[in-house]
Amino acid sequence: MRRSMRHVLKSAVALLVACTPAVLQATSASPNFVLIIVDDQAWNGTSLQMDPDVPDSRSDYHQTPTLEALAREGVRFSSAYVTPVCKPTVMSMMTGKSSARLQRSGNSNSRGFDFPLMPTVYSKFPINDPLIAKEISITHRLKEVQPDYQTGHFGKFAAVLDQWGHFEKSGASGVDPPTVDPKDMFRFTRGANRIIEDSVAANKPFFVTITHDGVKKPTEALPETIAKYEAMSRGERHINPPYAAMTEDLDTSVGMILENLEALGVDDNTYIIYTADNGRSGEASMPLRGGKGALHEGGIRVPLVINGPGITAGAISDVPVTAADLYPTITELGGNPYPMRAEIDGASLVPVLTNGGMLPDGTASLVRPFGENGELFFHHTRENRPQSAVIDGDYKLIRYYGNPGEQNTFELFDLENDLSETTDLSGDMSEKVATLNAKLDRWLQGIDASQPYDVDVPMRLTWNASHLGPSNDVELSLMRASLGTDRAISDLNTDGTVDELDLQIKLGEFPKTWRSSDDVDYTARETWTLRENKFKPAHVEVHPHQPHLPEHAFRFDGNDGMDRMYFHVTNPEHPDVFDNAATVEFWLRFGAMDQPHILFETGGLREGMSVTFGDGDEDGDFDEVRFRARDDDGDSIVVTTEFDLFGDPLRDFFQVVATLNDNPMDRSAAIFINGTLFAHVDGEAGEDAHINWDIGGGAALGARGDGALGGMGGRMDVPFTGGKFNGDLSVFRFYNYALGADDVLDSYNAMLDDVGVGIRTVRGDARVPGERPGDVSEGKVESDETLLVMQERHDVLAQDFMVDVLAVGGEIYGAGGRTDGLEGLLPEGTALTSYLLHFDPESDANDLLEVSGAVVFDQTILGIIVANETLHASDKLLGSIGRYASEPRAFELVDVGTLTLSPDLRTLKFSLFAAVGEVAQLRVITQSAAVPIVVPLPSAAGAVLLLMSMGLVRRVVLWSWRKR
Repeated sequence: MRRSMRHVLKSAVALLVACTPAVLQATSASPNFVLIIVDDQAWNGTSLQMDPDVPDSRSDYHQTPTLEALAREGVRFSSAYVTPVCKPTVMSMMTGKSSARLQRSGNSNSRGFDFPLMPTVYSKFPINDPLIAKEISITHRLKEVQPDYQTGHFGKFAAVLDQWGHFEKSGASGVDPPTVDPKDMFRFTRGANRIIEDSVAANKPFFVTITHDGVKKPTEALPETIAKYEAMSRGERHINPPYAAMTEDLDTSVGMILENLEALGVDDNTYIIYTADNGRSGEASMPLRGGKGALHEGGIRVPLVINGPGITAGAISDVPVTAADLYPTITELGGNPYPMRAEIDGASLVPVLTNGGMLPDGTASLVRPFGENGELFFHHTRENRPQSAVIDGDYKLIRYYGNPGEQNTFELFDLENDLSETTDLSGDMSEKVATLNAKLDRWLQGIDASQPYDVDVPMRLTWNASHLGPSNDVELSLMRASLGTDRAISDLNTDGTVDELDLQIKLGEFPKTWRSSDDVDYTARETWTLRENKFKPAHVEVHPHQPHLPEHAFRFDGNDGMDRMYFHVTNPEHPDVFDNAATVEFWLRFGAMDQPHILFETGGLREGMSVTFGDGDEDGDFDEVRFRARDDDGDSIVVTTEFDLFGDPLRDFFQVVATLNDNPMDRSAAIFINGTLFAHVDGEAGEDAHINWDIGGGAALGARGDGALGGMGGRMDVPFTGGKFNGDLSVFRFYNYALGADDVLDSYNAMLDDVGVGIRTVRGDARVPGERPGDVSEGKVESDETLLVMQERHDVLAQDFMVDVLAVGGEIYGAGGRTDGLEGLLPEGTALTSYLLHFDPESDANDLLEVSGAVVFDQTILGIIVANETLHASDKLLGSIGRYASEPRAFELVDVGTLTLSPDLRTLKFSLFAAVGEVAQLRVITQSAAVPIVVPLPSAAGAVLLLMSMGLVRRVVLWSWRKR
């Protein structure tokens, strides 16, 4: 980028300077800092020529004598880059992180979406800006080594910087009219000068920032300054007297700071940094193309001047720099010796500042994460068309994200020969496009940048309570520092390992967020934020019988909640293009069932979706689940069902799945429990009957969100209200499509062992099915000639339990054997595995049908349940299938049917009979056949592993069970 010639000419100077020790501060005292950020100032918007090789890099009308004087004693940067809008730039400067890593693309601060700005059907939404999180800022870095630093912020974004350590701020509008104080620039300056004066009087260093609202439109300037420019000859590029006057008035306010520093005698120990937060739009940015809101040079290349002790006076640097570089630069100038955290994207400019604007090693670019060769990366999806860019040497690639069904498009420019970006080379240099695009992809993935998306692309999000997602290095660092650690916060990194999870739990303040294990390249879609303090669910260990269910859960005490942006499945402006189908899946158990529960909601009063629990049949038991979706037109769909027919929801984790199918020809809603369809309702068919429930608002888990309960309005069965969730949530999933019955069952069975685990062999008419069925009630799984053998669960008895047949080796039961005195007790604490043997003939014959054969189990048989009443009782204790038979399903061990146990109690021979229209079932209980599950454990859990290796598993499991 026109660097090559000057790079050569400066090499000799650079070598000489490199041999001279740099003096970074004039005195032994900690240096002072004044950071001045101007809004919407073009690269050529001042009278300071930013690039000596580009005559048009200065204004031909505006006058900024203060900035010129500042540059004469400092370094100006010809290739200084920022984001194309202001707030992300300021946040990047203050934290050292790229705006893409911070998930910032605009100036708002909400959980919701802004709707598309594209005039066409554009399903990819601009990036959502999450609520401001805690960050370790420049202020923290300075205070690490000198706690006496006095800090203040004046101007825009005062609330943000207040969270990051600026203890005095002023951002509200002043009382003086624009004709007296245009854009409040003089009031902000007076506030900064007061902080400076107080700090000097107290003999303390200071760090002051001013984020001006000028020179952004609307134009405001002093009348006398406007009159001056009206009397002057206009330039060819800049011709607006009020705007030129506003520019000079702002320059005058900068002069007020410099004069005060000199009067107080601290100018020789103060660093002044002057820059802009983004470029100006329109022809005033020429020769650069474009302006604010776009990734062309006019939007991201801005003035930057740094002046202070030890800095080479009058130097011009063409080393490319970014907004994030100010964080490590000020950190180093302030004398902080601690290393940067892993997530810092900026590089220190100190070697450039003290070396005549060149790097001491003679290279042309700084090394940054993902930019080992000096590449600069940009990502902006807020305004105009979503786009990303990379600058690599002289070449710049801009990626434009395509509309639905379209490919991304590209522009490639040679900035060395085409600074105005007028000639797109992408069609002629496809290999260069591919190379730069691959670098861009690596960067976007590496920093976890959020990217535009098509709402109609199938998407699943999974939240697993044992995998909280990437740890927040900022939160952990601040927490450790607050605990009095002897390590600096900047040196307290986290790598997201299980050890870190254990640390979070021990610290008590964590987790702050719950991140999806499914990466959809959009952080706001993937993240739940836990509410603060007493309203935050606890993160606890649990011991579910499902071996693949997480061993952690979030425990809601009836007053807790989580929040996030609403769930987005369609474009409300174009419901004819995208439907509103969705699925929500929960794995949960209850802490109490004497109250209603709000489990999940999204949206507002008029439109939204919810899953709630309550007393739907008004029998006094809060044992119904209700799924409801409603749109702004009043259309809704509601389905309700009882959910605890086969299981104990106070003891076991249940799978609850609610689906909305928005197909115009098959609109419906359904609820599944443990893999089985429990309720289904049809909605109104037709293209005009879409239920647009996802228009906006927030979403909440365990409680209602900021607004009304999602979809609460209307007269049809409304969501159950009156209580927040009380219980444990282990897994939550969201799909932007309706799961089918087979998919729901697969998701359920994925948490259990394979249906054949613990079964060594089967013979004769016995068969192990390919997967565990969700419904074994009458007529659901029929076969004239086959007995199905299915593992149900591993568990530990929480109480003594009577079985119909207490197993005795070599014994025959039923016809030709023992028929009475068979009962026996399995004691509390018995570790066991249960199996269901199922025979349901489908023939039209009227007589009994027989199946016979044998099942060989891995473990010793403890007991058998055959009586109808005992089977029903054990369903809730030992079953894991969604629905069991409700009619008599046993056989009498008297006249027909025989069971034979081998001497080693591993083999069960059977001869069973059942009539057409009936189902014969029995339950076999063996010693535990649990497959060891290898899970990552905190290093502190090594003792637990030792206990297990010593054969104490049963005692540990029993203790865990009793603690539930």
